[in-house]
Amino acid sequence: MKRKILALLLCTAMILTLMPVTAYAEDGLVTGYCGADEDGKNLYFTLDISTGVLDIYGTGDMCGFDYYSTPFYGVDLTRVTVHEGVTSIGGNAFRFNDYLTEVSLPQSLQRIDGDAFNSCSGLESIDLPSGLTYIGNGAFAGCGLKSIDVPESIEVLTSDLFYDCPNLETVTLHSGLKRIWEHAFGACPSLKNLVIPATVEEIRNPFVEDCENLTTIQVEQGNPAYFSDDGILFTRNIDGYEDEDWTIPIYGDDILLAVFPPGRGGEYRIPDTVASMKAEAFYTCRKLEHVFIPKTLNLLPDQIWGMNFSGCDRLTSAGPVGSGAAIEFEWDEEIPGDAFQGCDKLEWVVIPEGIRVIGRGAFYYCENLKKVYFPQTLEELSNNQFAYGNNFGLEDIYYGGSEAEWENIPGHNSMAYINARMHYYRNAGGIYIEPIDFGALEINGSGSAKQWFQLQDWFGRPLPDREVRYELPDEGSEFY
Repeated sequence: MKRKILALLLCTAMILTLMPVTAYAEDGLVTGYCGADEDGKNLYFTLDISTGVLDIYGTGDMCGFDYYSTPFYGVDLTRVTVHEGVTSIGGNAFRFNDYLTEVSLPQSLQRIDGDAFNSCSGLESIDLPSGLTYIGNGAFAGCGLKSIDVPESIEVLTSDLFYDCPNLETVTLHSGLKRIWEHAFGACPSLKNLVIPATVEEIRNPFVEDCENLTTIQVEQGNPAYFSDDGILFTRNIDGYEDEDWTIPIYGDDILLAVFPPGRGGEYRIPDTVASMKAEAFYTCRKLEHVFIPKTLNLLPDQIWGMNFSGCDRLTSAGPVGSGAAIEFEWDEEIPGDAFQGCDKLEWVVIPEGIRVIGRGAFYYCENLKKVYFPQTLEELSNNQFAYGNNFGLEDIYYGGSEAEWENIPGHNSMAYINARMHYYRNAGGIYIEPIDFGALEINGSGSAKQWFQLQDWFGRPLPDREVRYELPDEGSEFY
């Protein structure tokens, strides 16, 4: 009872502040206006405080709100009926109503503005009218929806539209849909399959991130921009546009990997026919264990990669084919710019002999990177390659040439900000001496300080049959 009285007081205060005319009945029924017209009177509502049942009547648009300034704030809504004649639902109108389980919308409705039903966790189903043309950002984010049928009148799925809907299992999209914006279906762990209509022209990544059980993305036949192969989403590069407004794209022959479903694990070999990939193509693929990148995969003109392998928990290493790394690549002259940007689980990288250039941003935001192996063939290292984006945890840098050669590489001085230990090539065959911290050892009671060192090959793999023990003649002596 105390909660209902408090809710009534809050509602009353808010209505007095925002609504031009209100009336209150002793039985707990509240009425007021919520229209978008200047006086707000084009729409009015009745709200039963005791049951949480809300009805909205009138003609035209509803006004928008901050979520705490709606005339329904503080009341646990259970059922909302928007009657025929209403053409829009204002932003934040019913946000954070956990007890809302029933919503009825009229055929006259054309718009649902941003966050209108955001975080209505009890709302498991809703029928969207066929005349609906726009749904705003995050309108159903955080809802308890189990399925959703988006009408064919909708051309754009806006950002965060169904983000964090943990129970969403079935999504039905229709012909007429043209664009899907970022995070539209992000963090929907119950979603296992998604079908893209043939009319979709543009998808902004990431749009299915953290969908941990999504294993298949299909595309209806006849789509000129996208297609799927084995449940993986691909797209074609846009070479230009047929019109001055850039609305009719001309698709080229280059194929790009668009999205790898984040629920798939195991190993994936990118086909040789793929020329490049979209930014965040493997974003949050937490189950993926091994990726093979062919030599043909590269940045296209005017293209930017970024965060391609971010959130891939099991991709902790990168190196050439045969290195045993989780990401193996065939690049033999240049590491493309942004190639591993945002690969936040990456711990070590081997860059093989033959690589001359590391493109700008290739290792930005690799915050867990500990070891990097550079070849003697390296000629260019872009400034702040490893110092930018919280890479200050880098511990060891191995270089296949001498210290003098290293200092002649443009961009090498950006490493000075990292304070990583430098190791220079000293043994034929790409062998390095790598310290193992067993601490000081007493040998034959002499008390002389000794330390174990273990030989490793170029790829950081231990050579257990080639262990040697070195006496440290002076404290702080440097070994290479």
